[in-house]
Amino acid sequence: MAQVPPDILNLHSPIAHPIRLSGTYGELRGNHFHGGLDIKSANGVWGDPVFAIDDGYIAEIQISQGGFGRALFIRHPKTGLTSIYGHLQEFTKELNEYVYQQQKDHKSFVLDIPFSENQFPVKRGQLIAKMGSTGYSFGPHLHFELKKTGSDISINPDLYGFFTGDKIKPVIKKIAIYQLDHQLMSYNSSLIAPEAISLHDTMEIDAWRIGLGLEAYDPHNGYNKNGIYAATLILDQDTIYNLVLDSLNARDRNLYNTHIDYKRMVSSHEGIHRCFLLPGTRLSANRHQNTDGIIPLFRDRIQRVTLIASDFAGNETSTIFYLRRSPTVNAPRVLPFQHHFKAGQADSLVTAYLKM
Repeated sequence: MAQVPPDILNLHSPIAHPIRLSGTYGELRGNHFHGGLDIKSANGVWGDPVFAIDDGYIAEIQISQGGFGRALFIRHPKTGLTSIYGHLQEFTKELNEYVYQQQKDHKSFVLDIPFSENQFPVKRGQLIAKMGSTGYSFGPHLHFELKKTGSDISINPDLYGFFTGDKIKPVIKKIAIYQLDHQLMSYNSSLIAPEAISLHDTMEIDAWRIGLGLEAYDPHNGYNKNGIYAATLILDQDTIYNLVLDSLNARDRNLYNTHIDYKRMVSSHEGIHRCFLLPGTRLSANRHQNTDGIIPLFRDRIQRVTLIASDFAGNETSTIFYLRRSPTVNAPRVLPFQHHFKAGQADSLVTAYLKM
């Protein structure tokens, strides 16, 4: 289980009912890591009260047709955090009146209003809004997010004890195997269901080296398919890859498409964590040191692979299998995009490819 900061445990829940999640921090979305928690409404309808988690002041209000819809940003000077509340149905009466007047003055529904520290102070547990489904939303819920004030770093709200009691293990849905060439480019890949792997069999792979990917989800005490908290790859006894989603920065978000299997995400909406690194793609959430997760294969040596999916509560699911290199390895098909060509220079590879 991840450690909750001991000095900031007295934060108020943003809602009155027990927290149930429909989305987790760091979850793989179409083109981004999810930056917060999606908290379900109590009874599937909008209108649940939303509260400030700590003393502070409203620093910003956003109104948009997409995105977070109606959103509040509260700065908490005591903790150095900014809390974000998205998809709100409405604010308090005072804020609603202020926003409406601003919309009239600017002749615009869409607004982004900054506030000074003294305009709208709030207290811990103060009612600030009602849960809704505004913006890009598919049902009533609260998008709840934490950031380090004045930075591009988002923080997993689970670190502050907002969601507890998860007793169900994550589910490993599929394992991806990527055959890699000497430039670490994948020239072939396959998906395997964990139940198709026998502990007593050794997989022979036609490649000199491979990378692995993991498609998994966390039920969160229900029937959800939320994102996992951590992924770990162990080769024999050594951890060669470890992802822990405690926080993410702007660079991590820019590297999102290198972390996922982009082709499968676009073509079939499969959210696969690549459990290996390409050059220059290490995330701040990668905890392993001096390794890139790439597995060299040997003909005369069998290697044990353990792939683990974990949730924040410490529940784990693992898949164990054995690998070695096939007796013969076919050369990977050479594609033009794997090479650099000077303008105006003909190349037999391109000519041959176009004739195929």
